Amino acid sequence: MSVQIEGYQKRRDMVISRLSKVTEVATPGGAFYAFVKVPSRLGLSAAQFTEKCLEKNLLVIPGNVFSKRDTHFRLSYATDFATLERGLSALEALMA
Repeated sequence: MSVQIEGYQKRRDMVISRLSKVTEVATPGGAFYAFVKVPSRLGLSAAQFTEKCLEKNLLVIPGNVFSKRDTHFRLSYATDFATLERGLSALEALMA
């Protein structure tokens, strides 16, 4: 297995491990992004949640760009570990 693939798997596993504690997130197969559910307890659509993320300088894509449902957002983990760590911490705080 290549070093690059291993790196993406580690990032994927970090996303799943961290966010599955606060919401539903499906384990991605071969992609470098995850679809994360906005917890219903927040009372926000995915579009509204992504606006809150922008206020924290965190860019995620609302799921309604990809489907008719507005319940999930897309998170890319094709970044360095430090940036991903900061982003996950911000997401966890927003979902608390």
